[in-house]
Amino acid sequence: MTGNRQVLADNGYKLATRAEFAAAGDVPEGIREREASIPFGDAAGKGQGLFIVYDPNDDNEGWLLVGDDADELANETVAERIFNE
Repeated sequence: MTGNRQVLADNGYKLATRAEFAAAGDVPEGIREREASIPFGDAAGKGQGLFIVYDPNDDNEGWLLVGDDADELANETVAERIFNE
């Protein structure tokens, strides 16, 4: 693990596929409910939202970011949540 993915892990955030997220036992219930309301994408397969970044130590209103590019999600989380705190 390198770059911002490592920064995420070092700060307690998780980057997961949707399948990994569904199986994770550390997701606050409110975050899980919010993720369930986000569609997988359009009929052409665009905007699938295959990856999720979340903070398992946050509350139900905590950080949840869904998208198709894992590195982009890691970069945005680091910029918005870690370096902006």
